[in-house]
Amino acid sequence: MSLNSYYADLHVHVGRTIHNNPVKISASNNLTISNIFEYVREKKGLDLVGVIDAHVPEVIEEVEDLLKNDCYELDGGGISNGAVTMLLGSEIELYDENCAGPIHVLCFYQRSKK
Repeated sequence: MSLNSYYADLHVHVGRTIHNNPVKISASNNLTISNIFEYVREKKGLDLVGVIDAHVPEVIEEVEDLLKNDCYELDGGGISNGAVTMLLGSEIELYDENCAGPIHVLCFYQRSKK
């Protein structure tokens, strides 16, 4: 049996939509869904990225546009441009009296079979 290595960042925020509206203010303004594909491969050398702002309507619009031209859906969830796999999801922030700060839970979408 051989093992493959994959490099991933599963907690990436979208900074702006394709219509230049802010999504996550602390994220870079250059990080649209399309730019994330390029950035994580060319600058960070990643194979897999988890984007956790995929619930935003304008982000969904950009994903749908990418699926028409540059990307394809993967069985079980996620999309790919052939070089990078992107998992789409959302982040839930929980507060607990036993923790010093919030707990961030990453939830990734899985395509349901019809």
